[in-house]
Amino acid sequence: MLKTIYWRLAKIKRYINKAAALKNYNGKYGEQNRKPAYRRFAELLYILLRYDESSTAYFAQGIDYRRKSVLKDYYPTAVFNKALRKRQRTKNYPEPDYSVIFEDKLVFEKYFSANNIACARSEFILMPDLKLFDTTGNCCGYLSDNTSISDSFCKPLAGRYGSGAFRLHRKDETLLVNDQPLSTVTLALKSPMIIQKRIIQHAALAKFHPQSLNTIRVVSIINDQQDVSVIAAFFRMGNNGSVVDNASASGVVCGVDINNGMLDDTGYMNSGKNVEQLSAHPGSNISFKGSKIPCFEHIIQLVTQAHKASPWLFSIGWDVALTEDGPVIIEGNEKWGPVSLMWCQPNFIAMIKTHLNSGA
Repeated sequence: MLKTIYWRLAKIKRYINKAAALKNYNGKYGEQNRKPAYRRFAELLYILLRYDESSTAYFAQGIDYRRKSVLKDYYPTAVFNKALRKRQRTKNYPEPDYSVIFEDKLVFEKYFSANNIACARSEFILMPDLKLFDTTGNCCGYLSDNTSISDSFCKPLAGRYGSGAFRLHRKDETLLVNDQPLSTVTLALKSPMIIQKRIIQHAALAKFHPQSLNTIRVVSIINDQQDVSVIAAFFRMGNNGSVVDNASASGVVCGVDINNGMLDDTGYMNSGKNVEQLSAHPGSNISFKGSKIPCFEHIIQLVTQAHKASPWLFSIGWDVALTEDGPVIIEGNEKWGPVSLMWCQPNFIAMIKTHLNSGA
């Protein structure tokens, strides 16, 4: 009994510390009309205790302003994830579970390539012992002995959020891992990795942060008549020289108008301790206002084609790169998180609730 009380009190103490750490996040719409710090702290603590979550969704939804109620207006990410899971299997395809196609990058590539959909192409599978296999399962020796890799990107075969990804390229016959010679780097891999040929992105996207492959996250849904609709999109950019564009790696996100590909005037960056509101990329200082994603209509067409080829899932978050020759799908996400879109699109909560409830 005493042990149970101790652990519950310890958990509440952790919650209090988390709420205290979050209460000073920057406001989405400036400081005017924000709730006092003590009230933000109390509401964050309430969310932690009730929903067991401490994400920045509270600030992304503007609940820290006086016009919003934490009781009536806050949409928990846990509730969103549960609603999406419940709705994911479409009526026409209730069984079996096809999500493995989106969880394994090689399976994803083989399936969509077979359906003539442009997607990232793989060269090898790299095992934790650094042994290489080609995409048909044949052993190709060890990474250190390979001479065919020239400019590639390596990432977990089944990973998310860009965790553990690194660049592989060759300079003067020396294989480099993120610009360091392989012979001087210790690669402690926890799981199989996929090695893909590095995609050379369109100059209009590269200019924001050339060190990373900057992608467009496009969210689509499909109804029972197999009609696909794109409901939201945002542009993801790397930052601070990172090779990945994920917001969790201090990346920058900016909303995209799905009607014309224009970027919003404002972007957001998660620094780890705060979310900053930006008018331009912090590294390149290129303004978001007036910037446009080229060939956006082709991106919409590609995503629509891809979702029609995978009608078993109601909603998919597609990560799309743009090359000078057109768009390429990097991956699809069955479990796409809503928080970045909450920051970028003010009406996102009402929109997604409508779609999840109606399935339209």
